[in-house]
Amino acid sequence: MSKFDKVLEWPNRRPTVGDLIGSWSVYVFEMASDMRDFTSEVIGDFGYHDYVGALFARIFVEQAVAEVSITPDDVEHHLIRTIDEYFRSLTRDDPGGVVIKSEPDFERYAQDPKYWWLRRIPRDGALGYEVSRVARAQADLKF
Repeated sequence: MSKFDKVLEWPNRRPTVGDLIGSWSVYVFEMASDMRDFTSEVIGDFGYHDYVGALFARIFVEQAVAEVSITPDDVEHHLIRTIDEYFRSLTRDDPGGVVIKSEPDFERYAQDPKYWWLRRIPRDGALGYEVSRVARAQADLKF
């Protein structure tokens, strides 16, 4: 049985696993589009706050994976991994952890390797420039 339609009973919302996977994929596709369309140091349509929203969307996916016990035998596992690989292709390692340092809600995941996407930063384009600039400023790091 597919877990895609499984309704999660979360405080203040009742998303399905499919809703969460869909949200993560939309964020990644919008990010890719923005990086393609805005290649220079200008602000594109998908900015720092959208990027942070994408990272939260992936956290929610991870929570759903744990809650409904998605395994490598489930189709949902393969959907998530495919989107993850596309995200990896659009990003690079963030060895300084500027994104984690810029968002207090990410601190609790800083040492957990399961949340690898929080240690990634857009590899280039206007989004890469903006995320690096804003994250460093919010983390009070010098350029």
